[in-house]
Amino acid sequence: MSEQPDEQPTAGRSGDIEIICALGCLMKAARLVLAAVIALLMASIVWYRWDSGTNHGYTCGYWGQFNTVSNSLSKLPGITILKAGCNADVTLEEFGFEVLTPEGQQRHVWFSETDPLRRFSGQALSKGLLERIKD
Repeated sequence: MSEQPDEQPTAGRSGDIEIICALGCLMKAARLVLAAVIALLMASIVWYRWDSGTNHGYTCGYWGQFNTVSNSLSKLPGITILKAGCNADVTLEEFGFEVLTPEGQQRHVWFSETDPLRRFSGQALSKGLLERIKD
């Protein structure tokens, strides 16, 4: 006669099945979280490339300060923007404009990354720009 192994009680097998199901659910959750993190990373890269690659005219985002200053310069009476330039990097570091004054003089207005004037808006920016152009 051959010996048959003792069968485990049903309760023991049920516990093993519950552990296996719990591990399976945990793995599904881990895969879902990983997929979400990868999707978020990819969306961030796409958004950055879209925002920094082309100036869409917004006053926020990558080109925000540039557009705010440019819009303010263009509204100053008698000031004409001849040319604009910038040092585009991970952030828009420096930017500047060649402007023509009402007297016919050509001026270069440059804004470094730490220039406080580029963070102004409205009347304060207009006043600061006029002072900088006259210097």
